[in-house]
This record gives sequence, structure tokens and C-alpha cells, in this order.
Amino acid sequence: MNASNQPGGQRRKLIGGGIALVTAGAIATAVVGGSINPAPSSGDTQRAAPNVPSPAAQPAVPKVASVDSTLRDGLSVFRRQAAPTVDRLPAPPTATDAKPGPGPFAASTGANPSLGRRALVTPSGNAVYLIPSQKGLCLADTTGSQQFCATTSQVLSGNATASTDCSPSLPDNAVEISGVLPDGSKNPTLSLTDGTHQPLDVKGNAYLVRFQRTNALPGSIEWDEASGRHKSAPTVVPDNASTFKCHAAEALAQGAKKPASP
Repeated sequence: MNASNQPGGQRRKLIGGGIALVTAGAIATAVVGGSINPAPSSGDTQRAAPNVPSPAAQPAVPKVASVDSTLRDGLSVFRRQAAPTVDRLPAPPTATDAKPGPGPFAASTGANPSLGRRALVTPSGNAVYLIPSQKGLCLADTTGSQQFCATTSQVLSGNATASTDCSPSLPDNAVEISGVLPDGSKNPTLSLTDGTHQPLDVKGNAYLVRFQRTNALPGSIEWDEASGRHKSAPTVVPDNASTFKCHAAEALAQGAKKPASP
């Protein structure tokens, strides 16, 4: 399907170790290690991965009634007084998604926004929340570009991370990563594709960083545990993110055209 015919533009998101996903328009979302096919490797967004299955319907589960003690012990954000509630967070943008999957507020995750904590606020005013769910927690921001869920094990091992490189909530040239690091994570840094490193700003156990796709992109996150052990986790930024041709809803509304297929 040509993206110019899709309401709401394109969306492409990758989740490392996550349990929630969104498939929208012609662009596939992938869960690393899961059964969903990966997004197309070509830089031409007209060529979506074939035979991408839509997420299976999941039964509703009760909202979690309290923060799991393991999460509370491992994430200091849940041991502090409640920040402003997450009730103002937008629901996942399903109105323009062709086949929405279970986002952080879907009944299948058991996420309870009333137990959520605001982890950080970016300089632009975008707030990031961590919300307990039945299997762990969900991360969501107020723009809707970052919404995923992960298990407690993934969260406490530093493997709860996601990337978005095509979304109506992002500029066309932006690649954004988000995730969670547990207490005791020291010297967090990003290893970039050009071989350099840059500090990773973690607040309230969470991070959200945006890059221009034409610049060096983050390949992995590195940090030291309290014991001194060095650890790393991949960012799941797609290999073709630097050349991926994304046209967000705003650009499409203004008449932006996709390049013709070779």
C-alpha cells in the first residue's frame, strides 16, 4: 500500500524484549526474538515485509492492583511519592492504525495507569511514564511515539528498550530510543555506529533520546552494575534506519510524495 493513501502516515517501531507491539499501515513492527516478521530491509518504504501477521487478539486480564515487590525493589521510581497521574496520557493512536496491537493501556497487559510514575520530562515537555502491568511494566510518553511493555526480568536486566524511526509523532529525519535501566546502573553510555560513545541521561530509571537519522545512531547501551560488572544491551535500531525514507502524516498532508520504486 502506498503510504500516501494511508490515513495517519507510516509507523515503524522495534521493541527489544518487549511484549507489546503495534503494526500500522504498510510498515511492520517487530518484537526481537518473537514471531512477527521484521520490517523491510530496503530503504524504500513502499516495499513492506510480505505476509506480516497481525497481532492475535489477547484476552483481557485484570489491572494489576499493586506494584510488584521485585519491581519496587529494583526501580527507585516506584519507591517515591506518586507523581502527577497518568490519566492525561493519550491512548495508543489506534484511530489511524490499520492493525493496532496491544499497547500499554490494552486490557491484555493489565497495566494500571493509576500506579504509574512519571520518570522524566524532556526539555521539550514530553513526559515519560512507567506503568506497572501484570508481567512487568509499560513505558509510555505523552506524544505517543514511545509505548511498549516488557517483563520484570527484561526490565531488571536492562533489556527493556525500544526504537521508533517512523511515526506521525516524530519528524521525518528522527530516530528515537527509549527504555529502562534498574537501580545501581552506573556510567550509562550509548555506543554509536561511528565507534564513538556518548553519555546516556537516565532519570527515574528511564531514558528517551532522539537522533537525526543521517548522523551516527546508537547501536547499544552500556553501563556498569553496582558490583562493577560491565553490561550492554542492543538498542534494536534497524540497520537501515539511516537510509529509511519516512514520510510522517504532516508531510503527507502537505502533499509530500514518496520516491518511485527502482
